[in-house]
Amino acid sequence: MIKKVVPLIIVILSAALAAFLIIIFRFIVPVESSPLPRYFFSWHLNQGIFEFTQLYPAIALTALLIPASVLYRSDSISFAILKWHLISALFSAVLYTVLVLLVGPLSSDALDSMRVHSIVFKRSLEQAQSFIAEKDWESAARPLAMCAKIWHKNEEVQVLLKEISIRRGTVYRAPEQDYTAAVVPPGERVPVNAAEAIRMAEEAFNKGLYFDSHWLATLGARIARPGSTESYKATLLASQAWNMIDSSDISIQNQARQELYQQKIDGYTALITEDWVHAYYVFKTLSNTYPNDPDVQRFLHMSEQALVHKAFFIDELEQRVGDILTGVVLSLPVSAIITQEYPTDPSSSDRAVLYIDSLSTFSDSSFGTHASFEVFEEDQGISQYTVTAPYVKMMPITLEGRAQTLVLLQALDRFHPEQRWNPVWAGAEQPYERSIILFDLPYDDLLILAKLQRGMDNLSITDILTVARSFARYGVPSKVFSAELLYSFVDSLCFIILSIFALGIGFHFKVHARVAFLLFPLLIAVSITVLYECINLFRSLLNLLCMLALNTYSFPISCAIFGIGIVVILLISLFTVVKQ
Repeated sequence: MIKKVVPLIIVILSAALAAFLIIIFRFIVPVESSPLPRYFFSWHLNQGIFEFTQLYPAIALTALLIPASVLYRSDSISFAILKWHLISALFSAVLYTVLVLLVGPLSSDALDSMRVHSIVFKRSLEQAQSFIAEKDWESAARPLAMCAKIWHKNEEVQVLLKEISIRRGTVYRAPEQDYTAAVVPPGERVPVNAAEAIRMAEEAFNKGLYFDSHWLATLGARIARPGSTESYKATLLASQAWNMIDSSDISIQNQARQELYQQKIDGYTALITEDWVHAYYVFKTLSNTYPNDPDVQRFLHMSEQALVHKAFFIDELEQRVGDILTGVVLSLPVSAIITQEYPTDPSSSDRAVLYIDSLSTFSDSSFGTHASFEVFEEDQGISQYTVTAPYVKMMPITLEGRAQTLVLLQALDRFHPEQRWNPVWAGAEQPYERSIILFDLPYDDLLILAKLQRGMDNLSITDILTVARSFARYGVPSKVFSAELLYSFVDSLCFIILSIFALGIGFHFKVHARVAFLLFPLLIAVSITVLYECINLFRSLLNLLCMLALNTYSFPISCAIFGIGIVVILLISLFTVVKQ
């Protein structure tokens, strides 16, 4: 039994040994030195893994060919032995598929990510040093916080962080916030309709919570159908609650409490007029002075809930570092941009271009620096309007059941209302609310579009499926990605055929065991070198054939043609091997 499974054992041991030797070799002789000392181990490890995925086809075919040529002197081979050789070929093809479609892109993406992280680290460190030389401690804290997230144990970064902490007094770090889409007082559930909002407002009124009652009644009036009984009842209740708020103001005799109450009314007025930024800073200031006041805490929470879809805090950029992309350029049709003030024509050929100098991406949000957004007339190439923002945040949002992407252009300091980073608009037309842009495409699709900046080699098979299916409207040529998808499918199946052909060649051309033993290193080296070049040539031709097929036929027909061809060639190769 052991003799029969020798071919499979040889294939497994060859792959494991080759991977080990290549990785060790890349630690000793790297193709490219580590961009940052902290990445030394992972950089060389991923270099070795990526190179192994490139060499594996030649290594696997060599591990199939040489045993078939050396182990058997007789021209006739039993089916039991042949079966294990075919199983070895199938195992090699499966492992090849995993390496090419999964491991290779992951290691390549990891190398690119470390390379970009090092660029961002060095650039941020230079910016921080420049701000420190100008004694601009507040501005220096942000790029230095980015450096600390990438390489916290760097001695230079630690020294600069201590210096800035001393100069600023403290470095603010806010806790993670759990935001929800609905704006309601804490502890209250979201009303499903106007009637429930009115009922909740009445309950708050009876408890003497007049601010909450007014807010919920106002919410009910907005939900209710205009002119309906519910709309009238909600408006009346809101008026009654406001009268109680106003009368409470008169009854307060203590000057300090009078000032507090006036500030509450100021913040609350900003809430009901949807001036979320002003409301946040009013209640944030009050929460520092009156931390135990329940009204202040409720309204601070509500303003934070509403603000999450209007602006973002600058310290969110400092809290974590994700997958960083540089020089991101996204070209989108104007029809993919949504705004109530300026409806777009779905048939319009105008294009919108979004450029972001550095983009840090996460599954739930992304943060960019030095962003610009410009809309062009496709026919004349004239810019209609442009907006630039020093910082942006992109996040997923669902409106009317559609997954979309919200881009926030305004950054705020969590504690200092005078420090804001606002967008700058230019051009004849400025159709949007000045601090947000809404894209009619899912956030995950936007991440894939951004990831395309690194090339298709870093895309997973699921990403390629998404791109080939729906990205034509975003200016991405679907045929290119359909060809990549077709190539990925055909390449894996063709490797099975190549493996069987390697077995056939090995069975046909016998090498004496003594000769093979004496020339074993040379035989291995020549086989891997020749097969590596032949496989690269074969894969190039296969990629070209996939492109030609898609230019002539549709994707399903091309898949059918290649599928039938592969089955026919596979049967011929199996018949040839079995006949031997």
